[in-house]
Amino acid sequence: MTTEKRAPTHAKSAAPRRAAVRLPIALKLVVALVALTVGASLWQGLRDFAISRQRLDAAKNQSGALFVRHLAASIPPYWRTEGAGDQDRARAEVHDRLKELVASPVGADILDIVIFAPEDQRRFYMSLTGQGSFTWTQGRRLDSPAAGGAGVTIHEGVKGSIPVRSFTSDMVRQGVLVGRIVMYLSAADIQSAERTLWGEVVRSVIAGIAVAAGMSILLGMLLTRPIRALARDMRAVGTGNLDCRSTVRSGDEVGDLARTFNHMVASLKDMQERRAAQKAMEKELGIARTIQKGLMPERPPALRTWDVAAQWIPAREVGGDYYDFLDLGEGAWGLTVADVSGKGIPAAIIMSMTRCLLRLAVQAGQGPSGTIGLVEEVITPDLKDGMFVSMVYLHFAEDRGEVRLVRAGHNSPIIVRARTRAAELCNVPGVALGLRAGFGRTAAPEAALALERGDCLVLYSDGITEAMNAREEEYGQARFTADLVQALDRPAADIAAHIVSRVAAWRGEAPQSDDITLLVVKRRL
Repeated sequence: MTTEKRAPTHAKSAAPRRAAVRLPIALKLVVALVALTVGASLWQGLRDFAISRQRLDAAKNQSGALFVRHLAASIPPYWRTEGAGDQDRARAEVHDRLKELVASPVGADILDIVIFAPEDQRRFYMSLTGQGSFTWTQGRRLDSPAAGGAGVTIHEGVKGSIPVRSFTSDMVRQGVLVGRIVMYLSAADIQSAERTLWGEVVRSVIAGIAVAAGMSILLGMLLTRPIRALARDMRAVGTGNLDCRSTVRSGDEVGDLARTFNHMVASLKDMQERRAAQKAMEKELGIARTIQKGLMPERPPALRTWDVAAQWIPAREVGGDYYDFLDLGEGAWGLTVADVSGKGIPAAIIMSMTRCLLRLAVQAGQGPSGTIGLVEEVITPDLKDGMFVSMVYLHFAEDRGEVRLVRAGHNSPIIVRARTRAAELCNVPGVALGLRAGFGRTAAPEAALALERGDCLVLYSDGITEAMNAREEEYGQARFTADLVQALDRPAADIAAHIVSRVAAWRGEAPQSDDITLLVVKRRL
């Protein structure tokens, strides 16, 4: 009774070392989103800052140009009035009006208003501050649509730390240039607005960083949670636990990866179980092969007048071919070659039964026909439908060249005559054991063969004649017979080895499809 040992489904192994994660996905996501947010916020802030500054500049330029143009048109040219007293009164009136203008909210940004002579700006007619000239560092000229349309020239510069813009306009009366007026305005409001705008840009960037960092941390946790769970399951499988399955059930790529992982683990477990079962089967087949090989004769009998040799090559670990040498006593011997239908374990079991029954049957002391009849009577009821045993069984004696032979549906033995170097088939009629179930016991016909010195009798199985090469061509009876004739002068062992090598050469790379059994009996010279 064979005890089947079930292989474990998985083997525990040392836990793999967990590699340090240098840059987690969540941190990558935080860095990426923060960088994107900073870039977008900074770009938008700078864009808004530039647009707002342009608008402030345009508004400042437009209001200043309109203002100075209005002054150029409304201030009377008192310096052209006849009489010194009239000029002084007119000058005082203009000065007072300008003072009132500067004191009003409209003129809050006016730093000074100077009226110059048209032909010489070093000579002035009036200065609101009374200094005659406005001391400042003049910068570049500004090109403004508002200034160009109003005939006004605009410059920017600084007075100390205060940004200043000057607006210059001609004073024309009846087509005559009578003077030039310059108004100096403070641009500190633009500078203050720029600082305010820049502060808003910085605050929006900081707020964007905070929001992006918070969202990315949350998203990173949500995204990496199934990845961490899957990595934990993978490490469990890495230790050999093939019963572990990932519980990640998301509908995204991570979920698909988890499903693929579970399928892989299930396939791996199934493959490991099948491999374990295969190893167990191979081990049992190896034991069966050892047992079956032990049932075969260890060596041919050493006879004085007969040279006997055998070759047995199963197609699988165990086979259904069988041969045997039976010592019948008083110099008599029985030889047999049998072939059980099928291959593998079932055929090997029937072969073992046949061997046991034949060894028991010879104890009855009957001839070949009677012995085979006893074996058939016992084994036939145990053969299931489609199973049978073909066999050749013969008797011979050491002191005689006569062989008595029975063929039960097996390949016809071949006799190669030394005198003529011709081959003969022993077509003795007979039916394989197991094919006459229900017909009762029938004596198998027995043939008597005479072998002269040097003649060779060959018993074999169909694994020789039906051996195929890669082109599915059989070795064949004719080629087999020709090779036997060619090797006739050799000892029996060399003849058997020669045939086996010829069959192997014919087969080439093609696999052996059937068991090979060869028994050579040669009458010594």
